[in-house]
Amino acid sequence: MRPAATGSLSLSAAETSLEHGAGPAAGQNVSCAGADASGDLECATASATDGPPLPYPVRRWGGEITYDAADGYPVLFGNNNQTWAFEDSHWVNLEPKVDPPSTNFACLTYDWADGYVLLFGGGRGGIGTPILDRSTTWTYRAGVWTNITDPADSPPGLQYPSCAYDAAPGDGYVVLFGGVDAEGPTYTGHSYLTLHSSDQTWEFQDGRWTNVTDLGTPHPSARFGASMVYDSSDGYLLLYGGAINGTSTANGSCSPAQCPHLSDTWTFHDGIWSNITAAASVHGTPPGRWEAGIANDSADGYVIIFGGQANGYKSYNATGNYTWAFSGGVWRNLTISLRLSPTTRFGEAMGYDPATASVLMFSGLNSTSAAHLTPDTWSFQNGTWQNLSYVLTAHETGLPSTTAWSVTVVPGVGAPVKSAHRGTTLSFGWATGSYDYTVAPVAGYYLSSGSVAGTVDPGAPTVSVEFAKDSLKVRFNESGLDRSWKISWSVTLGAKAESTTGGAITFSGLAPGTYPYEIGAVSNYSLNRSFTGSVTIVANGASGYAGEIGLRFHLVTYRVTFEETGLPTGTHWTVTFNGVTKSGSSQRISFSISNGTYTFVDSAPDDVGDPSSGQIAVSGTAVTVPITFSGEGGSIAISGPAVASDR
Repeated sequence: MRPAATGSLSLSAAETSLEHGAGPAAGQNVSCAGADASGDLECATASATDGPPLPYPVRRWGGEITYDAADGYPVLFGNNNQTWAFEDSHWVNLEPKVDPPSTNFACLTYDWADGYVLLFGGGRGGIGTPILDRSTTWTYRAGVWTNITDPADSPPGLQYPSCAYDAAPGDGYVVLFGGVDAEGPTYTGHSYLTLHSSDQTWEFQDGRWTNVTDLGTPHPSARFGASMVYDSSDGYLLLYGGAINGTSTANGSCSPAQCPHLSDTWTFHDGIWSNITAAASVHGTPPGRWEAGIANDSADGYVIIFGGQANGYKSYNATGNYTWAFSGGVWRNLTISLRLSPTTRFGEAMGYDPATASVLMFSGLNSTSAAHLTPDTWSFQNGTWQNLSYVLTAHETGLPSTTAWSVTVVPGVGAPVKSAHRGTTLSFGWATGSYDYTVAPVAGYYLSSGSVAGTVDPGAPTVSVEFAKDSLKVRFNESGLDRSWKISWSVTLGAKAESTTGGAITFSGLAPGTYPYEIGAVSNYSLNRSFTGSVTIVANGASGYAGEIGLRFHLVTYRVTFEETGLPTGTHWTVTFNGVTKSGSSQRISFSISNGTYTFVDSAPDDVGDPSSGQIAVSGTAVTVPITFSGEGGSIAISGPAVASDR
């Protein structure tokens, strides 16, 4: 259970949600009640009732991480009732059909003996909200949550309990210690709550809880928010710190005087608690903390503890970013040797991931100077912290402020498609892993720098693109058409068509790219290239034409042959065809002409051809016209048929 959120926390949560493309509560309902003299508000989130689920966890405090060995992934639960897995460097919303009620600062651990994730306790609201202390027990296996609560043997409803699986030989059960409940008015009241820290030890085995507090003495003093984990290298449960009994404000927050912290170190083995504070502190000890993240880093061979809060929630500048290791029964401070460290926080979700041989940490509350929920995901491996998350952003230049532009990210981070009318930067929220993106085209503009599509990752989380106005030209140059006849020709480029009787057609205002074109057919002319094709226009960095295409038209002609009979060999004869006169003494006189209908006249000295004149239609093939001379003289005008021929 988390302490009360301040007004600045409410604003921070709303800001985060809006960054993620959701409403003020990131897809959840928010209720805030009352304000004390300091202006603090008590806010709680409810389950989402509408809107699409976010594709990654919202930032939070009071969530828990444990490795689900049966299913093979780390599980995140808490602060709301969503169940998340971390696989292949991405968060995955598992969305089981049934979820436990929304809770945080609960006991979440993997029960290796029974083969499932175990969830107990927790709550919502401020510290010690009695009506919301959970006393239910849930299991998670194969994607299914199951409520197995048995009120007859269940621990009391507790917030901030500490629990871990005791894997020591001969033990083999989950151990739960401490926690807090409260009495008094609800968090909407205006008087102090009395906190009741627990000093009870419970075991969970074969699906049942057993109170084993009286089986061994001494045991740790009553406390809540202590850090506890199984130390596989040393073979026992390790417990550190926590906060002790006190009172809280009307809104559930806890001042330093009300919730003082502890800094003692205990072990639990074979059912016995042992105080090893003095021996464990020979090289120093972590500063007194409660709600510090802890995990058994089995790959590195030690327990790691990070962050935590000194004294109460209102004790600003008391949140830590200390990293300590515990092995061989002693604490060692790793902080000063680290090249990189997460920001200060407490209430983070933290656990070991055997699949990646690293410690996984998500989110938490930073109250260094003002309350702020961190949205990041970190790993700790080989003694080094690595930030796995980043804000994916796209930045543009070149567009007017009123022009809309958009980017699509796959898989979606926040809203998978974002657009802006005023603003040069689009933020997609906090991400882990690599993401593919595409920049949508903008009418009238092209990308003069940057990529239309690509991949972003933590090493290069910003996509920068520059738009330039479509200003490129491509020109089609023509030759071969008879200018005296002002023959029109045309080109269609993309969806735009142009025609002219001149020698060139120019298309302007183009963006780089490949465009299909089609040359319009011209009667009686052929082209030196296909009438259809494509042209690729490349920005040349200067004004002028980005591409030119030459078109050469050829007049298509067919042979018209006049073939005579009847004249003595060597006799000259004459044919005038379409205004052109040719003569010769051979049997044939030929012309080349395009399609059409033309007149002819033939003649020979002292002789009359049959026919002596007429019309010939040329239509896509050669034509032979037979002429017969009879030697009778005179003049005869006969319009006779022409004979098609391939000659």
